Amino acid sequence: MKLPRGATTNLDPSDEKLLHDVENHGWHVILVPDEYTAPGWAFSVGLYYTFQHPEVIVFGLPSEVKHSMINTIGDNVRAGTVYKSGVEVTDVLTGGISCLFQAVEKRWYESLLGYGKWFYENDSFPVLQCFWPDKQGKYPWDSNFSPALFWKQPLLFHTDPVKARVERPK
Repeated sequence: MKLPRGATTNLDPSDEKLLHDVENHGWHVILVPDEYTAPGWAFSVGLYYTFQHPEVIVFGLPSEVKHSMINTIGDNVRAGTVYKSGVEVTDVLTGGISCLFQAVEKRWYESLLGYGKWFYENDSFPVLQCFWPDKQGKYPWDSNFSPALFWKQPLLFHTDPVKARVERPK
């Protein structure tokens, strides 16, 4: 399989691991740790290349949960599942907890999906954000969503994060 990444010499070990995982498994998971002012996130690289399925990004959960979610999504995609923007599913988290996908605006790629841009050598790949609900089943844009969780899931389906907090996704 010829990977999209043209130059494959002088790669560091993490670059080599990403290329190896995509070639042998279909995708690679990038984990970005929590910081003092921002929640951590995880995203796939390779789902679009291997399966013509949008890449996936998840925020605000423990690293092992985000990693597991993306691998579950990847396994499901390999088996034929297609996740779409605006669609709620129950096959990603254990216990039948719902998740909802929304298409990510390209304006967020540069700051959040750098390894994806490196792999594809551009930003011409789609990405879905996988949202998880609070204990009442509410999503961040719903009224009465838990205020304690509000900051954990940025609304990347919107170009203006302030407006995004008061407008429902399409």
